[in-house]
Amino acid sequence: MASDADGATDPLVRLADILAEATGGARPTALELAELLWLARRLEPVTEEPANRATRSESGIGDARRKDPPRPAQPEPPAPIPAGDRSPSPPAPTAPAALPRQPRVPLHLPAHSEGPGPQHTALRAPAPPMLRHPLGLQRALRPLKLRTDAPTGHRLDERATADRIARLGAAPEWWLPVLRPARERWLRLNLVHDTGPTMPVWRPLVRELHTALAQSGVFRTVTLAPLEPDGTVHGAHAPTDGRTVTLVISDCMGPQWRPGPAGARWEATLRRWSHRAPVAVVQPLPEHLWRDTALPAEPGLLTAPGPAAPTATLTFAPFDADRAPYTEHGAVTLPVMEPDPGWLASWARLVASPGGSAFPGSVALVGRPPDPAARTDLSRLSPEELVLRFRSASSREAFRLAGHLALGRADLPVMRLVQRAVEPVPRPQHLAEVILSGLLAAAPGPPGSYVFRPGVRDLLLRSLPRSSRVATAELLARVGALIEERAGSTPGEFRAVTPAAGGAESAPAGGAAFATVRPDSVRQLGGGTVPAELDGGRYRLLERLSPTGTVWRAEDRAARRTVAVRLHGTVTDPVRREAFVTAARRLKELRHPNVVTVHDAGVVDGTPFVVMEHLDGIPLNTLAAPSGYRLPAPLAVSVGAQLARALDAVHSLGVSHGGLGLSRVSLLPDGRVKLGLFEPGRFDGPEGRETDLRALAELMLLLCAGVVRVTRPFTADQMRHLPVPLRQHYADALSLLTASSPVQQEQGRLLLDRTGPRTEARSSYGRRRYRLLGPVAVEFRGAEQPLGVSGRTMLAMLLLRNGRKVTHQELWAELSAAEEQRHRSVTPDRIAAQVAAAVGPGALAKLPDGYALHTSSDLLDVTEWTELYRTAEALAARDEPGRARDHLETALSLWLGEEPLAGVPGPAARAARPRLIQLRHTVCRRRAELDLEMGEYDRAVRDLTALLHSHPPVRTTVVCC
Repeated sequence: MASDADGATDPLVRLADILAEATGGARPTALELAELLWLARRLEPVTEEPANRATRSESGIGDARRKDPPRPAQPEPPAPIPAGDRSPSPPAPTAPAALPRQPRVPLHLPAHSEGPGPQHTALRAPAPPMLRHPLGLQRALRPLKLRTDAPTGHRLDERATADRIARLGAAPEWWLPVLRPARERWLRLNLVHDTGPTMPVWRPLVRELHTALAQSGVFRTVTLAPLEPDGTVHGAHAPTDGRTVTLVISDCMGPQWRPGPAGARWEATLRRWSHRAPVAVVQPLPEHLWRDTALPAEPGLLTAPGPAAPTATLTFAPFDADRAPYTEHGAVTLPVMEPDPGWLASWARLVASPGGSAFPGSVALVGRPPDPAARTDLSRLSPEELVLRFRSASSREAFRLAGHLALGRADLPVMRLVQRAVEPVPRPQHLAEVILSGLLAAAPGPPGSYVFRPGVRDLLLRSLPRSSRVATAELLARVGALIEERAGSTPGEFRAVTPAAGGAESAPAGGAAFATVRPDSVRQLGGGTVPAELDGGRYRLLERLSPTGTVWRAEDRAARRTVAVRLHGTVTDPVRREAFVTAARRLKELRHPNVVTVHDAGVVDGTPFVVMEHLDGIPLNTLAAPSGYRLPAPLAVSVGAQLARALDAVHSLGVSHGGLGLSRVSLLPDGRVKLGLFEPGRFDGPEGRETDLRALAELMLLLCAGVVRVTRPFTADQMRHLPVPLRQHYADALSLLTASSPVQQEQGRLLLDRTGPRTEARSSYGRRRYRLLGPVAVEFRGAEQPLGVSGRTMLAMLLLRNGRKVTHQELWAELSAAEEQRHRSVTPDRIAAQVAAAVGPGALAKLPDGYALHTSSDLLDVTEWTELYRTAEALAARDEPGRARDHLETALSLWLGEEPLAGVPGPAARAARPRLIQLRHTVCRRRAELDLEMGEYDRAVRDLTALLHSHPPVRTTVVCC
């Protein structure tokens, strides 16, 4: 080799020369060269040379360190052919041609109004998270992860008990255990989130922050409570026990933060809380934008007199500002911080501090009126002035983001995706700068819909490089890649549509796509293509019932009925396919009131499907309250008993469910439970039975205790969602269900099906009373729950459906007629929070596309009226007119006033009101007929005359025999 010749350059010197040439002249130091060679020795050798790699250099550098194994001789390259002597030669072998790029499918946002025709199909697309470092945020709260003695409960001190036994030496019957107070986490957390008109942009942040705090293991409980624009808070309180902290998530832009009735109400609440417990504001906006809000803050040092000290007792020393306003009598300094680990770590150390230490932070004075001179009326600025003002005051990242957002639609989910695609380190604060800059204006549609003000888009596009302006396809692909990255692993967050023949959705006319994805990703998002017909055209799929597209509402053409079709995953294993068909065939033979009826099953192109009865109910998992699953006690007990009977019927056929969970249980309006969505053939025999009963125990544990992971054996104090007399019974039943013995599991199932607990649950439950036959209201223990016009409107719609779904579109149409809509923006989610607070936990179901209200455990006057009328008709048929008339008189006493649904505007109330009035007239007429039958002619005439005076248009004919 050349390097072996006399006078050859040292290999290390040549290596240094090569590295210097490759790096532009900077020679590596001796230490860097040694580290490089050390790392090279530990790298795995390449086992396969790429086809287009250049031949190995003969410098012999590798020979200086080790001897490589001999390699087979490579053919020498042919000598170059002179230009004049060249002749056609056979083509050289080429690398395999690259596969053609898969065409990408465009995604659009749905049109706000009905389009010209059904040309798109709907899907749910995920959006990137807004919380950057949830794990870092959880670590920042470690100073608060303390434990203290619980006010109730004891635990066994094994060491002290053993020491007592050893010292006393008494007989075993005299051994007494040493008990210590039970230990529990130190603090509770009230997470109050603003629901003002500017907060829709921060809804994902509120949800992610709630999840991170609840999963941190720092707090004993995390209670989520809404702060309404009128200054009221539902579901949160600050006790003076020194073990509760409150965090308020708000951008401080709503009416409750400004002078007025709402501001005075909210200020009084803040002052009351600040004198009882630690309170702080989590401000999503960046610190330099706080001056433009209604709660400007000042940086400084905070000192607490002790752990978990109330906010009103904090001492604040500002860095630059005058200290006098913060030391005046009655001044309340409210800590303000960003949702960032650094800010939260400082606040956590302040709360846990024993006193005397100062911690950096920012503070705002409660009740200080904002300076009107500090705000600019952006509506009066020209497009050039708006852009120049934004350019001078915003961060570099925010201005660059605004330019990219000008390339497409300015809707919140799309803006979050674009920010993640163009920013290396995206922060929600930069997006907030764009939204609050005045460049955007609210647009019709769901919350978070914006448009650029006239003339602003063109100016922003000029700020982008020409390469970015023309690379639109590349940006769409990058945004689509972000969607594909989370497709199938996280639930969809916003609605999108994609072109599909026969789709039932529409896109805006001339609207551009906001992303492009692969066709195989469309199915993961719930918009995949499925066969329009099954079983030779007998079943025609009509509507998707699940976001993933596995459950469909279909038409059974042969039986002329509506059914539900579930498409299972593709099965290629013949054994599993046979097990599926066998189990489905057995389920077809089962007829049980608590099991969904299976009509048919089969396999089409390797995809198994099951045809079931279509249920007009709600999944049990949709009744989750903000603090967990807490159903009314009668409903929880009834669910357990019905599921126990359903599983017994299924297991008697030698079949198991295979996937029991809250989402697989349907709750009908009358309180009946239907077990469905089986996994046929997944488990067989005793293993399947044991798995189902353990799943039943976990389901009931979630309803009775609010948790799933609890150490066996279960105790009565863990069943905190049940009345006290029932707790020990269900602790024993669930302990048996999770045992390893089939006999004990059967005993636990029988305990769930006993009648006594159901009777006890009904007697100990305080039922709510819902009124539709008069002014719409909810009464609990004799007191009417507060509801505004919009709340009563939504409640009336839900009660008229009585346990069935009311879609968001129907709620929008109805709420737009409410009186409150004329004064401020109202969203279904905000009104739903008011209704949920009035009806209590476990009643309002939140569905993907609407809401439902389940009232089987409570009293609804319309339902009572219907039962009384039916009983009266049955008594009249048995020739008991006197008792029948008494029931009709009781039914008429349920009416409060002459007009049902009083005080509720909207088309649904107008349509239902005449029907309810006609029902009342029917009862009055039937009562008069019974009076005539009993010979009470004067009473019949008196009642009918009063009815005619109250309702002159109604004509009633009385025939006297």
